[in-house]
Formats: sequence, structure tokens, C-alpha cells
Amino acid sequence: MQKDNVRIQAETKIKYKSWFKNQNRLNTREQYYLRRYCQIFDNSLYLRGGGTILEVGFGDGKMLRELSNIYKDAKFIGVEAREKCVADMKTLGYDCRFVSTEIFDMGEEFDIIYGNAVLHHMSNPYLTLESLLKLLKPKGILVFTGESHPFCIPDIIYVSIKNEWSVEKNLLKMNRLRFVEILSRYPGTFYVKYDGNPVIACFKKINSIYEKFYMNRIPFWNSMMIFFENE
Repeated sequence: MQKDNVRIQAETKIKYKSWFKNQNRLNTREQYYLRRYCQIFDNSLYLRGGGTILEVGFGDGKMLRELSNIYKDAKFIGVEAREKCVADMKTLGYDCRFVSTEIFDMGEEFDIIYGNAVLHHMSNPYLTLESLLKLLKPKGILVFTGESHPFCIPDIIYVSIKNEWSVEKNLLKMNRLRFVEILSRYPGTFYVKYDGNPVIACFKKINSIYEKFYMNRIPFWNSMMIFFENE
């Protein structure tokens, strides 16, 4: 029986590595995504005085910890396919849960659902997205950043050099127009755009120039961002 992508990634032999070994560069990139999330959260959370937030694929949990420290009135829940990551976060007192499926049925709804570089790891990212859309509260927001796609040359080069196609197999299948078609079926506002480079984001000053000249919108050098706000 062929394994689905979530089960493949849950295996202990799978280890995710970054472009950079330099921790300062990695921290700069994490701060880049943290700022992006805060910009979106600020426009929704405090209008409702808190909220319930789901992070899909929290990994080492750093983003979840950072955001929960900023938005102290919100309830954060994280889901992850790697049991050790879940156990580590539970030890720190966070509400984190193990999942072994790509179709989510949490038994509750959320004000915000977010993730970074998650959907392209799924066997069927489109079904995963639709299952998550059904978990949104009215006026709820879904946002995924750092999603790979067939035109992102840096990602393709990196995955080829590292020979990581077993876990990145949907990189070439992530169709922006397919996501647009799915989101258009749901009542709400949305956009799917090319936004941000996984390498350039590690250099704050260079990235500011990069964005100033709108180079972050060029498909060939940037990851994809998916945003949806429910009616």
C-alpha cells in the first residue's frame, strides 16, 4: 500500500533543512513571516477580542510560540504529523495535537487557520485546503505562506540538490489557478499570489529593496501565498 505524504513525513528519517546554516539568517527569515502574520492577524483578531487560532504543521513550534506570546488573549492550537514535535510542545504546555491525516475534521471552528510551507507537502493539497475552509468561523481567516509551486526556481534547485522529491513531490503540482477556482466556490474574499523569496527573506535590507521594486511578485523567484476571509 502506497503511503500518503503525511505518513512519509512523519517518519523519523525525514529531516527538514534550510537554505542557510547561519542562525541569524534563519531568525531574519522567521521574523519576516512573523511580521506578515501579525499584519493579517491585527486586522481580524482584535476586532473580536481574541479568537481561536490553528497552526497546521507547526514543526519545531517556534512560530506558534512567538505568536501566542504576542496574542495572549487568543487560544492557539497546533497540529503536526511528527510525534516528537507534538510531545516537545506539549511538554512546554501548548495545546498541540498529533495528526495522521491530510483531511482535517477537528470538531471545532477557528477564527484563524495558518501555516507556512505546508500545503505542498500534502498528497492532495486541494482536498486539504477544502477541509480547512470548512473549519473557519464566520469572518474567519485562512492564510498559507511560503508555498512552493512549479515556477519557483530556487525551490526546484534546492530540492533537486538535496534529492528530497519524496517529501516535496507536490511542488510541481501546486497550481495557483486551481486554488483560485476552489476558493471562488466559497462565500468570502481571497487572493492567491506570488509573494516572497525563501532566500531573499533571510536578508532584511535586501528584502526591503526586493519588495520596493515589486520583485516579490515575479513567479520564478518567489513562493506562493494563499489568503481567504470567510463571509
